Amino acid sequence: MVARRYWIMNKTKKNLFLLTILPLLLTGCNKSVTKLPNKGTEISAEEGKAQLKRAYSVDAAPKEDSASDAIGISVKDVNFGISGDISISSSGKATGAKIKESASDFGLEIAAKGLTGKKADDLELYARGKGKLSYDVTVSGLTTNVSSSDEINLDASRYCDNDNFYFDLSNSNLGKILGPLFSSTVLDPGKYKVVNPHKVTDDERPLISVEDCDGIDYSEFEEFLINGADKGVFKSHGHDVYSYSYSYTGAEMNSYIKKSLRNAIDKANSDGTKIPITEADIDKARKRVSFDDSTELSFAAIFNSKKGIQSIASVRNYKVNFDSGTELDANTNIQGSLEEKNSYKIEFTRGKDVVLHGVSDSDKANYKEITKSDDHDNRFPDIGF
Repeated sequence: MVARRYWIMNKTKKNLFLLTILPLLLTGCNKSVTKLPNKGTEISAEEGKAQLKRAYSVDAAPKEDSASDAIGISVKDVNFGISGDISISSSGKATGAKIKESASDFGLEIAAKGLTGKKADDLELYARGKGKLSYDVTVSGLTTNVSSSDEINLDASRYCDNDNFYFDLSNSNLGKILGPLFSSTVLDPGKYKVVNPHKVTDDERPLISVEDCDGIDYSEFEEFLINGADKGVFKSHGHDVYSYSYSYTGAEMNSYIKKSLRNAIDKANSDGTKIPITEADIDKARKRVSFDDSTELSFAAIFNSKKGIQSIASVRNYKVNFDSGTELDANTNIQGSLEEKNSYKIEFTRGKDVVLHGVSDSDKANYKEITKSDDHDNRFPDIGF
C-alpha cells in the first residue's frame, strides 16, 4: 500500500510538471496585428457563438456553382524568433543545448476549391511560400560539442488535385526536409510529383460543412478557435462585424497554470481517483514554470456574420523559465529558459476573388515522380486535403 501510494504521488508530480508546460502550446511581437476594428460592445458568449456560426456558414454551406466554392488564405505580418538555453543534469553528468531559430520575409498564400461540393474530383489546392528560415543548435556535455546550423529557402509552391501532389522546388532548398519524408534521399532543387496516398471519395464529401461531416464541421471549428482561453471576449463592432479576442500578461499566465493544475486534480478526484496532492504541491509545481513579467500573449478573430471569417491574428511575446526539480526523476534535473517573439495575421478571401494557380498539362511532364516506400507512408500523414 505504501509502495502504491509513493508510485501515485511520483507519477502525479511528473504529470504536474508536464501540465505546467501545456500553456506554451497555446501561446508573436507585432501587437498591431490583433487590433480590433473599434472599441466595440461586449456581447454574451451565446450571442457571439451564434454570430460566429453564421460567419462560418458563409464558407461551409453548399455553393450554387463551382466558382463560388473557393477560399483563399493569406498569411502576412509574420515575425518569428525562438531562442532557448537548456541544461540537463543526470547522475552527475551535465549536458546542455542552445537553440536559436528565426524566419525572415515570410509569407504564405493558399487557395482551395471544391471544399463544400459533392464531387471529390472538384478538389484543388494551391500553396506558395516565401522567405527564409534559419536555425542554430549547439549541444554541449557530450564527448565533443555538436553544432548544427542552416538556412532554408522557403520559396516553393505546391499544387494538388485529388490524384497527385506537385511540388515546385526550383528556387528552394526545402527538398532537404521534404526528401526524407517521401524517400531516403534529399531532393535537389526541381519539380516533383507524388501520387496522393489520401485520395478522397465522393462518400467523404464535403470536406467542410456546418453540420456533422467527415471533414471539418462548425463544432470543430469553434473548439479550435475558442479552446484554451478563459479570458476570451466576444464583441460587436457594428455593421454585422464581430470579434473574439483575448490577451494575457505574464502574471495572468502564471495564475492560469495554477488554475489548470487545480482543475486537472479536481477532475481526477471527481472521477474517483484520489490523488494525495496538497495546495502546497500545486504551488511548487506551478513555480517550476514561470513566465517573465514582459510576457504578452494576444489573439483576435474578426468575422462578419454575412460575409464570413475576415481575419485571425496572434501575438506571442514571452520568456519562460523552467526547473523540473527532482519531480521527473530523483537523479535528473532539467532547467533553462525559452524566449519566443512571433506574430502573424491570416486574412481570408472567397469566391471569384480567389486565384488558384494550377499546373498545366504541358508542364506536368516536367515534374519528376517520386515513389513513396512503405516505411515512409506515415511520415507525412497530413499532406493531403
